[in-house]
Amino acid sequence: MPLTSSITAVVEGSATGTPVPVRTTPSAPAYSTATVPAATPAKVGDTGVRRLMGVVLFGGSADSQVEFKNAATDTGTVLLSLNCKAGTSTGIDLSTLGGLTFSTAMFCKPAGTAAICYVWYE
Repeated sequence: MPLTSSITAVVEGSATGTPVPVRTTPSAPAYSTATVPAATPAKVGDTGVRRLMGVVLFGGSADSQVEFKNAATDTGTVLLSLNCKAGTSTGIDLSTLGGLTFSTAMFCKPAGTAAICYVWYE
């Protein structure tokens, strides 16, 4: 897929009314992203206030789960957890609610054989 596309438009007020090519570039992603496999639970983003905007958990070859903790390490209060069956996925879009705020840091801990968690955050 190209990073830019061409659009032909008629520029209002042009002397000839001839279509003029206009170049557009895609905008930057709305949120930062992270991919966290079960083999390597990790802090998402920098330490400090983070806002979870969305998450998708893919259950690999076993039933899977993920916990999001308000901490920089595998400690702290669990603010969100999701579960899914093997070979399926589940997700949640928190952007319509303004996200879920983590006041200290955001630690993502997926579990389950070959589970992967995809995270959108600010």
